Amino acid sequence: MDPSEDAKAKQRAQDIADVIREDVARIHRIDIDEIRRKRDFKDDYWQAIRNADEPTFRQMLSAIGWEPGSPDYEAFVRAWRALRR
Repeated sequence: MDPSEDAKAKQRAQDIADVIREDVARIHRIDIDEIRRKRDFKDDYWQAIRNADEPTFRQMLSAIGWEPGSPDYEAFVRAWRALRR
């Protein structure tokens, strides 16, 4: 599949998903903007994981609240290093 067709297919799928969520939101009062913010945050986070160097990744972990030196913080760093190999 050509990349532009793939992008169009992804956009169509996203549009359909948005319509479904909006329809469900009418019934269950789902905050579509909050869902989009969370999705964007996850996308940004994934970009940082894939593209950051270690000091930048460590700085990002600290910025979102993980304490340097804590077991969870160090586990994230080890997992990040494993992804980089």
